[in-house]
Amino acid sequence: MRKLVLLVLALFAVIAVATHASAQTTTNYTLPTGTICGTQGPEHCTYYPTEGGRFVTGDPWTQYVYADNANVDYCFDFTAYQSTSAWAVTDTPNLGSTAKLFTLDCATQSNAVNSVRSEGTLHAEIHAFSYLASYRSCSRSGCVTRFRTEWAVLDNSFLSITKPSTVADGSDPMPVCRHNKMCLPTVVN
Repeated sequence: MRKLVLLVLALFAVIAVATHASAQTTTNYTLPTGTICGTQGPEHCTYYPTEGGRFVTGDPWTQYVYADNANVDYCFDFTAYQSTSAWAVTDTPNLGSTAKLFTLDCATQSNAVNSVRSEGTLHAEIHAFSYLASYRSCSRSGCVTRFRTEWAVLDNSFLSITKPSTVADGSDPMPVCRHNKMCLPTVVN
């Protein structure tokens, strides 16, 4: 009987691990049309998705900060101060002569919550165009009109974050087992 119970527990643990490994959740965030990114371009900009939170691109880190300001998913598969080179940039002449598509794919890691880090992936597609903006610069000797290139975000720009699924209470479905004890996942109805 004891062997049967151990066999059932072992089978349950294997099924739980297999389920945990394949269960993922993808959350999409819409980047607002018209966001102005300034002279450094979309790779160095702060976006405020319509669903909340803050998506910060550029050096030293590219990261998504959740609306609660306590949780962060940051790209870690490239080193700090190399995040601009991680973007793929493609011309999109169908959207205008200066329009480009900026694409980023990176592995993410969350900040530590209860000493546990969560890994996932981040995918961003930013459609933007550049334009020449003018501004006035004045001093004692008079005013001068100056020009600089700025970038504006177009429709259909988004950010997606994919992470392992969690149970309803936000805990990991396969908890970290400590002290060499067998742990069983939480069952949620």
